Amino acid sequence: MSNVTFQKFIGILLFLSSFFLLQACDEVEDEELPDPTVSLTDTYSVKYVSDMTTITAGKSTFTLRITEIATSTPTPGLTVAVMPMMEMVAGHMHDAPVTAVTDNGDGSYEATVYYLMPSSMNGTKMGDWELQIMIGGMGGEVARFEPDVKMAMNASFQLKGQADMIMGMNGGDPLPRTYFIFKDSLMGTTGNHSLKLFLAARESMMSHVALHENVTLNAGAMYEYLISPISVEVSTDETNWTAMFDQGDGNWTVTGLTGLTDGVQASIYIKLTIQGEQKTTNGLAEAGDGSNDYGVFTLTPGMTMSM
Repeated sequence: MSNVTFQKFIGILLFLSSFFLLQACDEVEDEELPDPTVSLTDTYSVKYVSDMTTITAGKSTFTLRITEIATSTPTPGLTVAVMPMMEMVAGHMHDAPVTAVTDNGDGSYEATVYYLMPSSMNGTKMGDWELQIMIGGMGGEVARFEPDVKMAMNASFQLKGQADMIMGMNGGDPLPRTYFIFKDSLMGTTGNHSLKLFLAARESMMSHVALHENVTLNAGAMYEYLISPISVEVSTDETNWTAMFDQGDGNWTVTGLTGLTDGVQASIYIKLTIQGEQKTTNGLAEAGDGSNDYGVFTLTPGMTMSM
């Protein structure tokens, strides 16, 4: 074969290679990527729908639209539960508090998760969240989502017990029990606001329970603890305290809250007392000077505060 013929042959090969490579790339681009808001089980298609464009640490409410794959029909009347689980970079795992799932009767289900922490903080990866949707009970079918939970300002804070303890990680020394106070909503006008909070308590890294009167934490096990009596109080000046009302399932509310001005940043202080023990920010006895006696939310009333 002459050099000229060989060069022509090589040119044709290069042209054909480029043609087929471009065609393959076009096919990949045209291929539809999986929808991260849809998860399939053997029987059902589960669609995750939320008004929130970004999932953040704290309260996250969403809708699950469940249809039967075989018939493409919405499927009400199912037993549905949600289980959020975070696998930490450090190697351990923990869940997050949830509320009971509500069946809307049309194949859609309402659920709320209170994420304890974001997936990353200030550019440092903390771990990966997986949201499991269990259909038909613990032995049923499971749909899975992988939410990227972002940081949020003033979404929650923690208080700790003193004599109130739980087992340490991996069976280690006992640790003060942690209580989580989540901001739910602040509504109203200057001098007359309504505040709603969600409270949860840690039984273990794998169990966080909605906090309300007469619930027993770690029931039948070590560190059993009856939540009674319980007092949740709110203040806007650290002097005058108003009782919040237990609405059940971890929800606590107060109306007619004074001391807040729309458009002006303010602090709202929350005090938690159970069985006469005031929970503190560091698990030590309350100092009495506000340094560890209660938690605080810093926010601006009049903004969109419904979470």
